[in-house]
Amino acid sequence: MNAIDAPICPRCLRHIPNDTSPGAYSGAGSRWDRSIEICSPCGFGEAAGRGVIPPDQWPIDLSQPPEKLNFTGKWPAQ
Repeated sequence: MNAIDAPICPRCLRHIPNDTSPGAYSGAGSRWDRSIEICSPCGFGEAAGRGVIPPDQWPIDLSQPPEKLNFTGKWPAQ
């Protein structure tokens, strides 16, 4: 499958499963609704605790870097 025919992630508008291998395999199920297929980076972001964003707020703004967890897996002090 080429990039033109590859499915697009509704969460970030990138290719599923990722931009490097568009259409090579299935993406992830969103933690908001497992029936919604999202790209691997978005699936990782949701699983890593960077926030499950409701679909009515998609597509997300990729110009803002996501908050990152520290090495202990806890949110950084504010």
